[in-house]
Amino acid sequence: MASGADSVSDDPLEAAAERLDVALSAVEARMRALSARLDQARSGAAQSADYDADRARLAEALDRARAREAELETAAQEASDALSDVIEALRAQRDRAVQIAEAQGQDPEPTETDPEPSAPGQERAQGRYSLFDWEDGEDTDDGDPDDQDASRGGTG
Repeated sequence: MASGADSVSDDPLEAAAERLDVALSAVEARMRALSARLDQARSGAAQSADYDADRARLAEALDRARAREAELETAAQEASDALSDVIEALRAQRDRAVQIAEAQGQDPEPTETDPEPSAPGQERAQGRYSLFDWEDGEDTDDGDPDDQDASRGGTG
């Protein structure tokens, strides 16, 4: 009695060739599967390289943005400091003008009847002091607004 496998071929050489053919088909199938996995791995590696390049580009852009932020913060602080200095100088000028006006017996604050000056020179004509009468908070004259102050190059 012969089995189904024996009915295919009674020749041992043919049987070995069939087994070799089946084994080669299995190897080819395995090679196709491995080749597909290799293609996926290569695709993943290329995608990973793209991600790495994007990450490097974004990191560089972030570094530039942070550097720019630091520059802007420094500029903002310098501007704030300069404004604080100007405000302080203006307050000192105002305080000096008030002291001089009070020393001369004048009302240091404008009243509603006093017209608002339209130009800095108008304050002197009205006997008022301007914040612009002294540079750097120093008054080199004797307090008389009609005197000439040579250090400012102006006239009263």
